[in-house]
Amino acid sequence: MLPLTMRIFQASGIPARLRQRFAPNALRDISTLLRNTPIETIFDVGANIGQSAAALARDFPSAAIHSFEPAADSFAELTRRTAQYRNVTCHYLALSSEARSFQIVRHPSEASMHQITEAADLNGTVNGSTVDAFSTDRGIQRINFLKIDTEGHDLEVLKGAHRLLSEERIDLVEAECGINPDNTFHVPFVVLKPHLESYGYRVFRLYEQVDEWPTRERHLRRINAMFISPLTIDVNRY
Repeated sequence: MLPLTMRIFQASGIPARLRQRFAPNALRDISTLLRNTPIETIFDVGANIGQSAAALARDFPSAAIHSFEPAADSFAELTRRTAQYRNVTCHYLALSSEARSFQIVRHPSEASMHQITEAADLNGTVNGSTVDAFSTDRGIQRINFLKIDTEGHDLEVLKGAHRLLSEERIDLVEAECGINPDNTFHVPFVVLKPHLESYGYRVFRLYEQVDEWPTRERHLRRINAMFISPLTIDVNRY
């Protein structure tokens, strides 16, 4: 389903070229509003089949992009789709709050969506790590953009980035958040917001406002919220 803003533009009869130009766009905002923050390292957590990775690679061709996907079939497609981009490295790995094995299950109503659960047995499991541990192992000192889309596991990913968040070594965090209290699939915005605010982060922008599609009700189901670190705020003042 298209974001709410895009559907408003469509209904208004505005040409597609102008809709694309004026619709909220996270990557464009980073490039235009945060020019003093170089984008050199990106973590794309929950990369699925490479939709975000491809856009990130095109918009930030000099950045090192690490795409993480724990579902085997999605990872295979992610690898195939990003093969043309030299700056994308794909990792068959689940990022969470601790380093251990996890089980990946399909969403009951969306075949292309998967969720991380407790590892019940050795079949269908995938290795897990944390943002902190992975960064230490790879000698990564700073993450400029941490993008998380893990179908309800976003808070656990952030818990696994405690050290880097505490040291303000992550400039921007984008996470998928639930808005409707009846939406039990995504982590609520009211939970993620205070968690990141406790590290001094503030809300930068809101993107991808999606209505409650299962019931077709005219109110928001989820959004993508981007948070900005104290250091990034300081160096990008008006």
